[in-house]
Amino acid sequence: RNSVAHGLESAEQRRAAGKPEEGRIAIRLRREGSEIVLEVSDDGAGLDREAIRRRGEQRGLVEPGAVLTDNELDSLIFASGFSTSEQVSQLAGRGVGM
Repeated sequence: RNSVAHGLESAEQRRAAGKPEEGRIAIRLRREGSEIVLEVSDDGAGLDREAIRRRGEQRGLVEPGAVLTDNELDSLIFASGFSTSEQVSQLAGRGVGM
């Protein structure tokens, strides 16, 4: 759901970025020793780190003005209840997607 809600751009945005109108979501499953690895990827624009930072600051997870690496910002999306969506829908806004 996160790839659909946050990952893929509109057809217009994709055209402007030189991408095909239809987005691509890939799901891969593999075994690594005794573990199963599920990998989901998409060809969207990537994480909106500014939105992640703003929401992290609003929720008190990030000090305003703090210098964070991309990995540190990315890890915020796994915090319980975290969502950058402004509205709750069938696809986003509940903070349970990641």
